Amino acid sequence: MHGFVDIQLLDPASGARVDRTPGTTFEVAMPLPPAMQTAAPAEMPLWFFDEAAGHWFEESTATVDGTHCSGTLPHLSFWSCAVAAEDTRIGFAAAAAEQTHDVGDLCLDVPPVIIALLWSGVPQDLDSHLSVPTDPREHLYFANRPVSIAELDTDDTDGFGPEIVTIHELPAGTFRYSVHHYAGSSDMSQEGARALMLVEGQGIWRETPPNGGQGLNDVWQVWDFGTRKGKVNWVRPQRRVVESLGATDLSAFDPTESRNQTASSPISSAPEDFGF
Repeated sequence: MHGFVDIQLLDPASGARVDRTPGTTFEVAMPLPPAMQTAAPAEMPLWFFDEAAGHWFEESTATVDGTHCSGTLPHLSFWSCAVAAEDTRIGFAAAAAEQTHDVGDLCLDVPPVIIALLWSGVPQDLDSHLSVPTDPREHLYFANRPVSIAELDTDDTDGFGPEIVTIHELPAGTFRYSVHHYAGSSDMSQEGARALMLVEGQGIWRETPPNGGQGLNDVWQVWDFGTRKGKVNWVRPQRRVVESLGATDLSAFDPTESRNQTASSPISSAPEDFGF
């Protein structure tokens, strides 16, 4: 999976959703990441994230024209265009005897956490940052990617995004996801920035930046989330913007730094109910 999209149609006056008329279908085209364009097959499954079950389900098929995958959706919600991982048989060969030993099947599953950042054309450059509780702690961002257990797909420097952070393993500890205003005018709270976090088997969290940003070098601290025994067991929205000295100012991104700690115990916020 190379990310997902949240597609909605809203009444501009009331803000109510208008895309749930029974029997309605929608034609969509989703851009393929450059790294996928040459290898993508002619058709790819379209996957719907079921909020109640907390899992992805294949529900439609898209055709690929080289740069986009296009298809018909039975409803609007969270969708991904991706090829399902199949069982992979791995053999180990002994160097001396040239023998192969079957160790069984390995199923490649979806990542436990995916985070997407999207925004409008301004500010020109917002950057995803993830503080990772490895030993020592790692800082994932555009100039340091990937790290041992997570990756950032692209550094979007001309607006809109998406920038996708994928976390492949969940060691025990506290992660922090933040967004840095790296370049461009305005401030992210005024320009439609939003972050979506999908936790496999649990649901999707959505945040928008709070008011109070000053512009360049603002850091929107989005979520702290704690992990134990390979699972996310709490999520705490931060909902604050702090000033920083730039992309390498760890005091703005690291939840263990003194100015980023809070006296309260972790708050387990629930994922959003999108009504599907």
